[in-house]
Amino acid sequence: IEEFLDELPSETLADVRKYGIVFTGGVSCVQGLVEYASKRLNMPTFVVDNPKDAVILGAGKLLSLNKEDYPYIKF
Repeated sequence: IEEFLDELPSETLADVRKYGIVFTGGVSCVQGLVEYASKRLNMPTFVVDNPKDAVILGAGKLLSLNKEDYPYIKF
């Protein structure tokens, strides 16, 4: 995560530091990981409701989008 954050533009990193990181999927169920990340990165971290379902539900929403309405998303 730290390496990824180091690559972000400063404006984006400022937003991430302000609003935090949201964990989804199975990794968010690793006991203590979210709290550790928050302390290590010194920023808020959150787990979505139903983290195991969030990834597939988000992918389904992405696939249902009208591609012409979102030219900046690479499908």
